[in-house]
Amino acid sequence: MGAHRGLRDGLLPDRGFTLNQEACAAVPSPRDSSLTTRTIPNAMAFEGRRQTAAGGIDPNASIGRREAAAEDVPSQQVFDSHSLMWDHGKGRELPVAAREADEAAAVIARYARRHGDTQRYSLLSPAALLATQERQRAIADLFVRLGWLDLTDIRLLEVGCGTGGNLLEFLRFGFKPEHLQGVELLPASVAQARLVLPASLRIMEGDAAGAAASSVPEASQDILYQATVFSSLLDAAFQQRLADTMWRWVRPGGGVLWYDFTFNNPRNPDVRGVPVERIRQLFPEGRLQVRRLTLAPPVARAVTRLHPTLYTLLNTCVWMRTHVLAWVAKPK
Repeated sequence: MGAHRGLRDGLLPDRGFTLNQEACAAVPSPRDSSLTTRTIPNAMAFEGRRQTAAGGIDPNASIGRREAAAEDVPSQQVFDSHSLMWDHGKGRELPVAAREADEAAAVIARYARRHGDTQRYSLLSPAALLATQERQRAIADLFVRLGWLDLTDIRLLEVGCGTGGNLLEFLRFGFKPEHLQGVELLPASVAQARLVLPASLRIMEGDAAGAAASSVPEASQDILYQATVFSSLLDAAFQQRLADTMWRWVRPGGGVLWYDFTFNNPRNPDVRGVPVERIRQLFPEGRLQVRRLTLAPPVARAVTRLHPTLYTLLNTCVWMRTHVLAWVAKPK
């Protein structure tokens, strides 16, 4: 029964397991114990080609919801956990402060290039709506399994809160606004978030691992949430510094709530999938639970044009899911 429940829910054991199911015969089994981000079937390329021929951030996106990064055609690429940024003019490694400043500036530039793609992630799109509801159900299920049936005293901070869409979801879950906080790098997104969120919900502008880090006391949060932020950080040292900051903010007994994709997109050099093993590297002291979510978005958009129920049907194949929801518990 346990194996069947894991298959249904998309729960991933430490070393993965083989899916013996005809519908998924062509899909390679992932190896989460390696540092290799994986590939999924060529069907993933279908909508990417149609979009290109046709010419073709969620209002809630910016640094908070980054599903655009995982879109279109995933590919296999080795994640280099030791990658560094270099002064290409002089062929030498940049100092830490210069690397981090460059990476923060690069993130701003990357999201400026994505600006204007609002329709793809509108909740009026069946594919976007179904993916959002799937993620919300998984988060609700996690809270119940953690025994958090009353969220009024739980404190949560979102790193990369964008225009506030995820924080609005947590308000609907039952969090008090004064117990929620967000940090966002993009000034325009900060301004929008402050317009739509209660005044008692604090939004900080800046780099969460930089100047904003001193604004949050250590061990003051029950949950640190990030949604598709790390896949937009291409410097491994910068990733680790942000992860270390998040870990300091979490109280013992709390954890990091993580939603991000594990596949690369060769059509988008501004992102890189984050495999499960990389999450373990970023939070080596944490106890990791992982659940695979989200039907590959190009497939989801293509099939929901035929009928929305096809999302649920294809999503029963675990290996067609491109994202993971992870809970990284901090020991008491």
